Amino acid sequence: MTEQISYTQMKSDAFYEVKHFLKRHKQASASRTDFIYLVRHGQTLIGVARVIPQVDLSMNDSTPCFWLRGLFITEPQRKQGIASHLLKRVQKSLSKSHKDFVLVAFPYQHLAQFYQKNGYQATSHNALPLELMNRYQSALDNRKNWLCMHLTKLG
Repeated sequence: MTEQISYTQMKSDAFYEVKHFLKRHKQASASRTDFIYLVRHGQTLIGVARVIPQVDLSMNDSTPCFWLRGLFITEPQRKQGIASHLLKRVQKSLSKSHKDFVLVAFPYQHLAQFYQKNGYQATSHNALPLELMNRYQSALDNRKNWLCMHLTKLG
């Protein structure tokens, strides 16, 4: 019998498992205040998406803004649509509590097509909430090869 892929929002008892997973895969650490979404193959954790709510409002000054801080799928499970499905789950979850929202991502340039395929558009970092604008500018100053993209969901 083939084990199923499951997508869930993290419950608090999985926090240390997630922190260990991220560390093992050299990803940025999670905070308990992050919205964390998991992908499992059977019982094995194979992917994580981290979303951080922003205190500042979004680019249009009234819509809630979230930062997709990380999206990671283990190497053997890539190129199977799992990350795209996880992004859809994140959007569906945010839609339950927010009719409208903006989800900002800073992907590496080689991932531009993936994000565009999933509805993200390039945007100017000058249009971001102040905290995100500063983070993005700092990354550029440190020669990170990031893009600035967003997905807007209205009604």
